[in-house]
Amino acid sequence: MKKADITLVVSWVFAAAATFFYCCTLWFKMKLPYYYPVEHVWTLGKKADGIAQGWYGKGLFALPAAAVVALIVWAVLRAVAEKDLSPAAVKAVGLAATAVTVACMGCILYYEFHKWRIF
Repeated sequence: MKKADITLVVSWVFAAAATFFYCCTLWFKMKLPYYYPVEHVWTLGKKADGIAQGWYGKGLFALPAAAVVALIVWAVLRAVAEKDLSPAAVKAVGLAATAVTVACMGCILYYEFHKWRIF
């Protein structure tokens, strides 16, 4: 497997995993840190008053979790690098990662639009 193929597959996996883990924070209603910019305060969970930026906490969960998944995929691909993955396998991973990313982005947009009563 070429280095470019490994980089491409790991990038796809990272993007799909990041959006998936971000959605997990919404689906499982995880208690994450919230930042209150007016008070310059971080809290675990949402306070009753004040304007919070909860996406910081969601990102702090999703991005490192996706990085761990991407590192595992990178290590596995490096271990099997002597055996070439077929172009069809690389395309299949790309299509699956794209499908996961698009579906999860749809869930995120639905959540945000519903939360802010846009629709």
